[in-house]
Amino acid sequence: MHIDLNLQSIIFTHVLTCLSLAASVRWVARGDNSDGLRTWAFALCIYSIGFALVGLRGIIGDVYSIILGNFLISLFYSMFLLAIKDFMADPCNRLIFWLPPVLIVCLYSFLMDNIRARIFFGNSILLIQSVLICSALLKRRRLFASRGRDLILVIMLMAPPLLFTRIVFSVIKPSEVEPLFTASWAQVIIGGIAYVATILISNGFVLMAKERSDERLRMAAMKDRLTGCWNRVRIDEFANQEMARLTRHGHPVSLIMIDIDHFKEINDRYGHAVGDAVLVGLAEMVQRGIRPTDLLGRWGGEEFVVILSMSGLGEAMFIAEHLRHTIEKNLFQDGLHVTASLGVSTCLPVDTWHSWMSRADRALYRAKHHGRNLVQVE
Repeated sequence: MHIDLNLQSIIFTHVLTCLSLAASVRWVARGDNSDGLRTWAFALCIYSIGFALVGLRGIIGDVYSIILGNFLISLFYSMFLLAIKDFMADPCNRLIFWLPPVLIVCLYSFLMDNIRARIFFGNSILLIQSVLICSALLKRRRLFASRGRDLILVIMLMAPPLLFTRIVFSVIKPSEVEPLFTASWAQVIIGGIAYVATILISNGFVLMAKERSDERLRMAAMKDRLTGCWNRVRIDEFANQEMARLTRHGHPVSLIMIDIDHFKEINDRYGHAVGDAVLVGLAEMVQRGIRPTDLLGRWGGEEFVVILSMSGLGEAMFIAEHLRHTIEKNLFQDGLHVTASLGVSTCLPVDTWHSWMSRADRALYRAKHHGRNLVQVE
């Protein structure tokens, strides 16, 4: 069946789409480049020029269509990797960034008359770059869960098999290589895949940026403005997560309630500014005294809550006593010595969040009733 295709029209459509995507992504990334969007927009521009040059093979000089075009396509892959690194806030190795495009130029300069070798080495380099991009997307995947990143990863996982297939064909069926540059259904399919991939990857980058922005706003809404501790919304969320882990896996979890002794007298005598400084200082001190897996939150006023993940009653009592001693020995603003009363309770399988909290609150009340600056357990 005869196929009458105008490759220049296909190339023009693809290039125009990429440039439109670059403009739209750049418009979204009007602020800083912490999400990698500006880098991706620049990468799309480089890809558009490179793809256009490669597609114009036979119309323009080989130096431009083969060497410069493939150099820009390899540079696009490097910019793609850099955009992912920018999003992850990871430094990008300069050697990894520049070596593949430079190798393309050097190899293609010596292999101008050997299309089979160019296909083999060029696609091998792009294959390595694709694997590096996939590895960067998988890095810290649990820490940055994102549907946008998963979309990009799914698309990019298709690249290595396709590139590997072209490498194999250049070795075992060199006669099939040349038709890849002529009008054919294979060319239409390859172009269609590249066309859809650039659109989906661009959508993935924008979705990644949006999801992380939404997550930052959600986290900010759960922070206490004065102390930087978590507020009740996050405390409730974290407590229910830990209770679910206790139910499913039997992992112990304990709660410490901290109340600053005679805090009203501090405000009345020294003013609310000093009182606020005491709250901030105590929060910083407690945060240093617990593990990264634990949670510190401000329950209200001068009351704080510490949820100790994977901690039974004995460990919780030890940590509570350490915190009480640290607070007692610390010197706050204006030379103030402050003490705190602490109540400890360990979550039971039959507990609700309310009953668990109530037992810690009763222990705290007993500590204050028996003279303050004490740790009590319910």
